[in-house]
Amino acid sequence: MKNQIKALIMVIGLGLTNFVNANTIPTGKTYSMNFYKVVNAKEIKLFLNKVKGSTLLICLKDNNGKELFSERIYKNDETYRTKFDMSALASGKYKLEIKEGDKVEVNTILLENERIKTRILTLK
Repeated sequence: MKNQIKALIMVIGLGLTNFVNANTIPTGKTYSMNFYKVVNAKEIKLFLNKVKGSTLLICLKDNNGKELFSERIYKNDETYRTKFDMSALASGKYKLEIKEGDKVEVNTILLENERIKTRILTLK
């Protein structure tokens, strides 16, 4: 099962060209994140920039809280890029969480047949 999930999620690499300029990191935050649905595909691309010195944890979970993907972004990394292939997942709600210490930003992804909808919620 774990191998199927790993095959499901393709990591396209760290350190690709900057999609989000480091200057766009909001005041009081250590990272900026953009994600979007790929047109005509059940894929989501995530672009993240952060300041050196902070450590983040990226988690993709299903509606029951089961972790499908997890990756740590270490303090010396400044950029992170990945692509989530959602085509093998059942319709339903999924959560993309960005954790920094005790702060969690929760992004809800609603997968409905061929459509993906997203919603952002920040918990402090």
